[in-house]
Amino acid sequence: MLMVAYLYQEGGSDAFEQDLEKAYEWYSAAAAKGSASALCVMAQLHAQGMVDDASPAKAVELYEQAFNELNSSEALVGLSALYMDDTFAGLQQDVPKALALLEQAAAMDDDEAMLTLGQLYLGEMSEQVSADHALARKWLEAAADRDNTDALNTLGFLHFSGEAGYAKDVDMAISLHERAAGLKEIEAMNLLGQLYFSGVEGDVEIDFAKSMHWFKKAAAHGSALAMSTIGDMYEEGMGVDKDEKLAAEWHAKAEEAGDDEDWEDDCCDDEDCDGCGDDHEHEQDHDEE
Repeated sequence: MLMVAYLYQEGGSDAFEQDLEKAYEWYSAAAAKGSASALCVMAQLHAQGMVDDASPAKAVELYEQAFNELNSSEALVGLSALYMDDTFAGLQQDVPKALALLEQAAAMDDDEAMLTLGQLYLGEMSEQVSADHALARKWLEAAADRDNTDALNTLGFLHFSGEAGYAKDVDMAISLHERAAGLKEIEAMNLLGQLYFSGVEGDVEIDFAKSMHWFKKAAAHGSALAMSTIGDMYEEGMGVDKDEKLAAEWHAKAEEAGDDEDWEDDCCDDEDCDGCGDDHEHEQDHDEE
């Protein structure tokens, strides 16, 4: 039911044109069978004004139902976002309540709640929450310990720049981004690819072989940005022999893939895969020349 609801919500296919009314009906059916996730999506649709008679009050009601009846930490995170915001008509902003809800969800081992708390205490998400770097580190590290890739990347940035009370440690930063990349986080793969592509004076030397490695990992998971960059590298002969044919192939793949966020990751995850459906032997022959 959830999959059918999602397909109607997103649309974009011949079989499922976007139809939010049908999506809501399918989510309602799933919710009736005890799906907390369905209730949370229904709440989001109300909060975003995407259904008939949408209201923040109804969103609150649905989130509270998901928590009270199904003990959903996801619902607490969603509810906290409503109280953190000051743009919902008829719903008064309540930042202390939002923080309490996030802490309640974090106590239920919800890594997204931990991540959000960490980001808030960095002092960059809300003017209503004062920066507290000790709390930011506590929650970001807790989320990272649970393999939250956004937390790993955030900690990577902080170690790289030496912010939020961390001493600058480029090796640790790279290690954190590599952990995120190992969890199929495309942003981390592209970040590592770009890091070795451009280098950072005094910190990271340009290494086109490592850059190509990470961009191919990202491409294998559907990143159009990575595919395009690989095409550029073959076109210019950066770390590889110039190959106009391969460059054109990669640029065509990038155009076909579209935006990174639109990709459905169905890569085979073979360690040597440079993108499912590719002629791997053809490319390996060129790389080895």
